[in-house]
Amino acid sequence: MAESHRPALARALTDRAEQLARSLDTSWGPYRLTTVTGAWARLGDPRRAGATANAASLPRPGGAR
Repeated sequence: MAESHRPALARALTDRAEQLARSLDTSWGPYRLTTVTGAWARLGDPRRAGATANAASLPRPGGAR
């Protein structure tokens, strides 16, 4: 029974990690988004993985990258 909840929990945690990474206005933001990209890819969601990979490559406000 616990096995069936793991994918849903993993998706929820990855979604929250993405929200937090996108809110960072520091140089750590792209690093965190890259980590989230890998998590979405492992979870089998190429659309979300592509979106976070694109966001990680965009210039950050204030010149941070």
